[in-house]
Amino acid sequence: MKVGIITVFRSRNCGSFWQAYATQEACRLYYDDAFFLAYRATIFLSPVLDYAKYGIHSLLKLKFGEATRTFTSNSYFHHSIRRLFSIKPLSSAENILIGSDTLWNVKDKYFKKYISYYCGCDIPNGVLFSTFATSVGNSSDRELKEHLPSFLNLNNAVSLSSRDLATQDFLYEVTGRRSSLVVDPTMLFDKDFYLHAASLLPGNPPPSKGDFILIYAFRPLSDAEKKSLCLFAKERSLRIVSLGGSAKWCDANPIICPSAFISLFATANFVVTDTFHGVVFSLNFGKKFMVLANKKNKVAQLLTTFGVQDVLDDGTGAAIAYSFATKKWDFEILRRIMLKGREESLQYLNSAFSYKL
Repeated sequence: MKVGIITVFRSRNCGSFWQAYATQEACRLYYDDAFFLAYRATIFLSPVLDYAKYGIHSLLKLKFGEATRTFTSNSYFHHSIRRLFSIKPLSSAENILIGSDTLWNVKDKYFKKYISYYCGCDIPNGVLFSTFATSVGNSSDRELKEHLPSFLNLNNAVSLSSRDLATQDFLYEVTGRRSSLVVDPTMLFDKDFYLHAASLLPGNPPPSKGDFILIYAFRPLSDAEKKSLCLFAKERSLRIVSLGGSAKWCDANPIICPSAFISLFATANFVVTDTFHGVVFSLNFGKKFMVLANKKNKVAQLLTTFGVQDVLDDGTGAAIAYSFATKKWDFEILRRIMLKGREESLQYLNSAFSYKL
């Protein structure tokens, strides 16, 4: 069976990159071939264009360093996608898997624009499709119902699965079917899987000099958070490394790309994050981590699943010292939770096109 995957795979986001790759490789465990389906997004919504625009904007402001970093990062992502991803046209697929990622998050313009595509409305008659670990993100009921005609097409899916409870409830409301709750694809493989894949890619940074704290966050740290983090680092002679932004107050700011992401999570002593995949890869690599204050439902549910809600900060930075020094981490329990979710999710994937779930 040849499985075509409908998901985001060209995003310049490390979490999305490894999420897509894990989905492709998990499908290949059970099916003859798996590949991403090529689609033509309008240039105005292309993440590639956004990156190019940021680089050009930096050039116009005479910020040559930032422009160079942007174009270099873009090049690393481009070559990484070409190295690991298989991309084919829709006509090559015998069955189709929709997911993973927040494809149904209509609050986001990138997904809202193509919601009919992400609900399988463009799939030809006679081609079976299922969903895997897809999420509505932080979309409200009102926003979702505005696109009800597209979501109703999910009634035609052979099987349905969700990454979170909010999506599971929404699918039940739309289809009357209780979807299987599965883990994010990045949790389907262990750290050795990612280390091997990353070793094949460009952009791997040189080994860090000494122990360090990794920051992987989409928002800048507040003054209170910086103060707490710098104090903790100074007391323990730790460097602070920021991946994803050029934070001048940090000791190092490596260029963001898929290989650097894996390398830094593998070698960091502690992790500070506000992202879903920042939490996942901290768990994958057995790192002590803390989560910056945020309102992301997917992050909150993930912390609850693993019983580590106490590492979520309140905005003061107090969780830094608690998570890194005071909290008693039991990584064996966390590993068991991961393995249980992995096993159940792979069982679902193995039978995703066999019968109606």
